[in-house]
Amino acid sequence: MERQLRQQLDRLWPGAVVNVGQFRRAHPDLPQPTPIIQTRPLQRDRLRVLLAHCPNPYDLLALSDRQILDLYRTHVGRAGPTLLRTLRAWSRSAVLLPADVSASLAQQLQRLFGQYRAAETLIQEGRARLLPLIPYTAARHLPAIPGLGEMDAAAYLAGLGSPHRFHRAAEIWAFAGFDPIADGSGDKPERVGRLSKRGDPAFRDALYQMGFRVAQNYAPVSLTFLDAFDRGKCEVEATIHAAHRVNRICFHLLQQDEPFVSQSSPQLEALKTRRWRAFKAQKRHRGSRRTRGKRRARRR
Repeated sequence: MERQLRQQLDRLWPGAVVNVGQFRRAHPDLPQPTPIIQTRPLQRDRLRVLLAHCPNPYDLLALSDRQILDLYRTHVGRAGPTLLRTLRAWSRSAVLLPADVSASLAQQLQRLFGQYRAAETLIQEGRARLLPLIPYTAARHLPAIPGLGEMDAAAYLAGLGSPHRFHRAAEIWAFAGFDPIADGSGDKPERVGRLSKRGDPAFRDALYQMGFRVAQNYAPVSLTFLDAFDRGKCEVEATIHAAHRVNRICFHLLQQDEPFVSQSSPQLEALKTRRWRAFKAQKRHRGSRRTRGKRRARRR
């Protein structure tokens, strides 16, 4: 549903949602856009008010500054000159669809956003009922891992279904689709390719996010991430290495039903802090995978 909203939003409000930093890195020669929202658009009140109460951009253009401020102060409680400048700057550079086409698309967008908000409410109510149950499940020890919470424990347990189906953490890793594709025969050496991605994408994404957060908060996993990055892996690949270790820790806690015991120490924390600072500097120098590819092409 969120993907459908973003697609409809791009048609009706072109350029309203742009990450300026990513755009500048990807297109350094183009003029910098002036979006309404840069990140997490469907969670920002600035955009949610427009989708719910003013889905047609032509209606926004017809409003005066006072009417815009009254609209936001009624539904958000605050609005000021910065908001007005942002909306007006976007409207000056936006290339809109014809007015008659925008009217019909605006109705669809508003209806879809209403469905999105209803689903959002159901998810929030479900989480409120779910969190008190975590201490009574096999995943009750997982929130003690630095960087994880009750929802991470719930997502991990839901992805497994039943921990007793698996005998090793590697089976869970393959079940999520993180195992590489291997191709070979009797007369040819085995060739290891990309990730198989055969499992549930939601569970795979949950494992990746768990690895990302634990790598930032727990020194032993942070060093796993930094070691992979120093070997030449990109940040995504290094995060997968961290997620692999987090998966082994989580499976051990579920299988043995024992509380989490931190293996960190002041020395590891100091080493993590020092190496993380070097990682930030090296990351700025190395750039993204897209930037590195452009540099290789220029060298050729």
